[in-house]
Amino acid sequence: MRFFLGLLGTLSIFTGVVRAQTNVFVDPCLKEKDPDAAVATCTKAIEDGNLNSDGLAIIYFLRGIAHQKRKQQEQAINDFDQAVGLRPSYYQAFYARGDSYYMQGDKDRAIQDFSQSIKLHPEGKWAFLHRAIVYSEQGNYSQAVADYTEAIRFEPGDVSLYNDRGNVYTNEREYDRAVADYDQAIRLNPNVAAPWQGRAVAYDAKGQYDRAIQDFDQALQLNPNYGDAYYGRATSYFKKNEYDRALQDYEQAIRLNPSDAKAFDGRANVYYQEGEYDHAIADYDKAIQLEPNFAWAFRDRGSAYLQKGDRARAQQDYDQATRLNPDTTKGLKIPDLSHPDENNRETREKQFADALRSTPNSAEEFVMRGSAYVNQNDLQYAMQDFDQAVRLNPNLAEAYSNRAWVYNRRGEYDRAIEECDRALQLAPNSAQAFNNRGLSYYMKGDDARAVQDLDRGIAEDPNPELPHYWRGVAHFQLEQFATAATDFTISSERMPNDPHRMIWLYLAKARAHEKANDALASARQVDLDAWPGPAVALFLGKIAPKTFMEIAHNVPIPAKARQLCEAHFYQGEYELLHDQRKEAIDDFKLVVEACEHNTFWYHTSNAELKLAGP
Repeated sequence: MRFFLGLLGTLSIFTGVVRAQTNVFVDPCLKEKDPDAAVATCTKAIEDGNLNSDGLAIIYFLRGIAHQKRKQQEQAINDFDQAVGLRPSYYQAFYARGDSYYMQGDKDRAIQDFSQSIKLHPEGKWAFLHRAIVYSEQGNYSQAVADYTEAIRFEPGDVSLYNDRGNVYTNEREYDRAVADYDQAIRLNPNVAAPWQGRAVAYDAKGQYDRAIQDFDQALQLNPNYGDAYYGRATSYFKKNEYDRALQDYEQAIRLNPSDAKAFDGRANVYYQEGEYDHAIADYDKAIQLEPNFAWAFRDRGSAYLQKGDRARAQQDYDQATRLNPDTTKGLKIPDLSHPDENNRETREKQFADALRSTPNSAEEFVMRGSAYVNQNDLQYAMQDFDQAVRLNPNLAEAYSNRAWVYNRRGEYDRAIEECDRALQLAPNSAQAFNNRGLSYYMKGDDARAVQDLDRGIAEDPNPELPHYWRGVAHFQLEQFATAATDFTISSERMPNDPHRMIWLYLAKARAHEKANDALASARQVDLDAWPGPAVALFLGKIAPKTFMEIAHNVPIPAKARQLCEAHFYQGEYELLHDQRKEAIDDFKLVVEACEHNTFWYHTSNAELKLAGP
């Protein structure tokens, strides 16, 4: 808060009303610049007893200001009490006492005193300004805006007032109004860094990251040591998935301010996205050390521990984040892995059944019923409901994300990406949109971009199992087998009896030269006669490849083509592990040439052929 500003300039108003002989006692106290000396001089004037009530009120006021400068707020408040007791219309004393209450942390009493000062003297900006600051800190943004507007009425050329009101609009998520205020501040003085920084933050919140970066650049040109601008620009780069540039800016922000917890948290997020979980945890640790109530850092550190397979520490961090701020962990619960999907599926199926019996009235209800149709594989009716949801509420991100899911199922991946882009404009942290877009990129053959989006989606919500499964396959195709095994471990833990998850985990561990047979440890829970159980039996060595393929052929015609494609993929992976490269290539070629393109085994077979070379 801008303390003391304006106070000394207004003292002449009151010293002028005091008779000339009184000024003889007031002037030494008024002119003393050293606060310790001012307290002594004012105290002597009070003890001499030569002042009338007006003069005594001013002396108490001046000594109160000196106590403020010495950070002795209780003594300051006592002197201001004396001043307003002697002169009840002394609006400067109410205003100054409000500052002391604020510095003591008593914001309600500060507002009371600022309000009384305004009531006594409504024609000055300072009490409005300071009350605006307190209202803003209390989250009462509408009152803060009203007070800043009054302050601007008195000084329309004050850059800081437009900048501060812009900050309040940003906190209110009124980003267009915020930009308008920052624009005006920049017009008044383009050489002040703060409005460029503020406008950059607003552009970032609007998803206009390139414009944000331009404004952060300008702020840093004006103030090369502006740590918040480095932090803000890093965050914009991060959202653009430009992790190297984000890392550079976070590091510069930390160099400028080694006590900035949010900069360590930001750098940790970069490390997390790049799969450097130990480095990420170290930075989350530092952020929490600097700010022990940093709920988001606890949440994100929990996600990093989860990626490392340390479920116990992940849950501890999620629990602490919830205690500090329940909003940080909405939907972020590590499931009970003893019965992971049975309970979830039962609940979900009941919700879907209820949705199908209902008549939707809102966009959200159409999304729910559309999801129920997806669950029944009725994509036509699902899309109709998602379309209606968009018509009812064009700003409902979930509707676009669900439409993307249908487009993915139809193989219309570019349209799915467009829908996810729209969803992310509306909800920049939508895990569903990131995950669906990651799947789209995977199906288009862009494994690297798929991993980037799935990283973001899982970071926002690590609870769903499928994104870990998808990301595991993408990592596998990028030859990042150990990382793939980490994802497949999480996926297999959440679906412990699913043979597909077992097989992928086995393949990833085998290719990473890890202990692969552990992945098939729960195979006793799998029916080895029911597909794809024979593939599990193949990798366990219970059946020979020839027997495996005979089983794959022995299936009714409608399912035969798909099952054979999957079987040739598994046989190719088996052959690779047994140094039968030529035979493996033949199997992968068969899958790529004859099978549907919307399957994991098609894409992985294609990746294996590229790795094999000519």
